[in-house]
Amino acid sequence: MQKTFENVTTRVASVRDLDQFLIGHVSVGRNGENAHLATIYEAVAEDKWPTYKVLRRNGHVATFDGDKRNPEELLYFIQSEAGVKLGLGGTIDEFESIAARYAQSRNYDTRQLLLHEADALAAKIIEKDKAHEKTVKNYIKVLHKVATSDEAWLKNEIARVRRLLDTKLSASKKSDMLDRLKILDAFHIKEHPPPAPIRHITEL
Repeated sequence: MQKTFENVTTRVASVRDLDQFLIGHVSVGRNGENAHLATIYEAVAEDKWPTYKVLRRNGHVATFDGDKRNPEELLYFIQSEAGVKLGLGGTIDEFESIAARYAQSRNYDTRQLLLHEADALAAKIIEKDKAHEKTVKNYIKVLHKVATSDEAWLKNEIARVRRLLDTKLSASKKSDMLDRLKILDAFHIKEHPPPAPIRHITEL
């Protein structure tokens, strides 16, 4: 799994404007090396090594519980929990912006304008590059579903997709589910406090 961590650090390092995001590796040895950190961050059990954590200055700590051999899942975890944009596959920045604005607004007229903006953007992107058609349609489907459902639907759907990712899926199906989770998460407002300026991911 060292290769996964190296893959992730390389990808994160290639992203611009992450000067306040730190990524590190902490070794935990059987001779007691860094045992205090292992205890604090609940990484004592050897059968759970490596343990990936996102630590934020506001005290929030998140633990990665996905597939430790899948760099895309780990990158999504970092982006979701640390509040940084890593340019993940299966996402489109313009739609991410619309999703965030939609989630933050409670005004009916504003949301209707965002629906129209998304539909117009979808037609423009597909006309320009058919390669993005599948991703664009996924955003539109989720957006319209969110617009016609109660707030519980989004949380329940995120939970359902997370459960599916924990099951045995083909590589292509798992990739599709992860892409869907990324899009769903774009419409979801985190319940914990916003991130402080300095953020860390630590592998124990």
